[in-house]
Amino acid sequence: MALPQDARERYALGRLSARLPADAEETAAHAPRGVAQPVRGQVRPLGLGGRRDGVLIRPAKADVDTRLLVALHGAGGSGRQMVDLLEPAALRRGLAVLAPDARGTSWDLIGGGYGRDVAFLDDALARLFSAYRIAAPVVVCGFSDGASYALSLGIANGDLFERVIAWSPGFAAPATRVGTPQIFVSHGVTDRVLPIDRCSRRLG
Repeated sequence: MALPQDARERYALGRLSARLPADAEETAAHAPRGVAQPVRGQVRPLGLGGRRDGVLIRPAKADVDTRLLVALHGAGGSGRQMVDLLEPAALRRGLAVLAPDARGTSWDLIGGGYGRDVAFLDDALARLFSAYRIAAPVVVCGFSDGASYALSLGIANGDLFERVIAWSPGFAAPATRVGTPQIFVSHGVTDRVLPIDRCSRRLG
């Protein structure tokens, strides 16, 4: 389904409007250090998008501060694949993971411009922030096309995403730059789909 004109204009720069509560950073700064409590049996569908939806590893309790990782799949993939990959580490560390499905086979930016995927992610984040106590920093990560999207969204939304992790990205194409998120990129030197010399090594 196409976005209404006002929504297309609002999301054309890839900017997300969902934000943590105002006290989230202060809460995180004063949170006790140590090993997070494991989260178990909390994987469930988002329930927002019909056939193309996504998966959430939700916090164990709504009133406990939890760090969030937004995970973006590669072309032809799904949020379920990202959760399958990240679930063991997330459960060990007590992280919440939001892994949406792209509205198509890959992310809207790859298809020509920001739109439906930004809107869907914005809605999912807003609902998550209202239902659970998510603490800063929020991290966005992705693989392949999802890595390109994570870099592009992360750079455009550095006031939300403090850290960006990109595994084998093809490119970064932020329509704007806001904030200064920390960025980590990894890429296999024998990658034949997205060769490192034509992709990650050109990002610097």
